[in-house]
Amino acid sequence: MKGTDFGSLVHRILQIYNGEYPGDDEFTSLDLTSEQIHIVKKEVYRLLDNYRSTEIYFISTTAEKKLKERRFACQLNEFQIEGAMDLVLIINGACHIIDFKTDKVQESQISSKIDYYRPQISAYAIAAAKLIGNDNITCSLIFLHPGIVHTEKFDTNILRETEESLLKTFKQIQSEKTWKRNTSACPC
Repeated sequence: MKGTDFGSLVHRILQIYNGEYPGDDEFTSLDLTSEQIHIVKKEVYRLLDNYRSTEIYFISTTAEKKLKERRFACQLNEFQIEGAMDLVLIINGACHIIDFKTDKVQESQISSKIDYYRPQISAYAIAAAKLIGNDNITCSLIFLHPGIVHTEKFDTNILRETEESLLKTFKQIQSEKTWKRNTSACPC
């Protein structure tokens, strides 16, 4: 099973995850042998256990609202930001965005992966602030393979700085002659 297919499977299962392992029907539709399905299922269960052992999982069980795979689009000056947030929690009026990462990453690589995904969670924070009118935003990356969580908080000042930085990046990308509109290289 390719890594992207595995990641899609894990994300699909996380959309329905309620603390219990998914049934066999989530796996039987895969074009795999029964032995391969057993290996995939075991790995999915391990990632679910890693998620379940985080404080964020506990927080998610008590959230006022829990929105899964939430698509969004919002304007940032002349640019439109579009995407899908894996999980949005509303807790005491504050917004906590969760992004699940299924990369097979070692603990020693976490710092560089956080830097790589920072534009994505920054875009999520800006979009959430604009769409819900709340500048109390928290974003967490959950690296499921090692079971590591990275959290960043965005307040009014950080959101303003982040928005300026993203706009500068977008304008720089726009001015480059090599820019391709539907690039898959951007994590956001």
